Amino acid sequence: MLKLYRRFRMWLRVRSFNGYVGRFYAPDEPGMGVFNERIYAGAFENAKPMMVRVCLAGELRDKYEHDLSIDWSDFSPPPPEVRELLEEVRMHMRMQHPVYVGCYGGTGRTGTFLALLAKMDGIESPIAYVRNEYRKQAVETRPQERFVKEYEV
Repeated sequence: MLKLYRRFRMWLRVRSFNGYVGRFYAPDEPGMGVFNERIYAGAFENAKPMMVRVCLAGELRDKYEHDLSIDWSDFSPPPPEVRELLEEVRMHMRMQHPVYVGCYGGTGRTGTFLALLAKMDGIESPIAYVRNEYRKQAVETRPQERFVKEYEV
């Protein structure tokens, strides 16, 4: 009964938010968080083949299959080409394709990317939002925080 309640509560949280950027939650599968029904996030090794797999860790591109990728160094702000990647991910989300976003650990680069998506969707405090709804440690470094705050939508 508790498991059913959790699923219902998660469904309510996702459905109650306007727009396609919903709330994060962690389903039963370890290592995977859900931004909403179409975007999943976490360590890239958890990406499923039937999703659009977005690899944010340049060091993992040769190790795992991916559909989209960017060469983003760990603990650093994103490279300039992140804007194109964000637009492409938003396009897939609008087309209701499930998207998996991940880096090596699923915290810094992944959290920063999700905060940028949230900012693009009009969330006023995207870093706090991602830390509250996804992982408390998301957006790990000051340069990543600064990048999100200064990012022009």
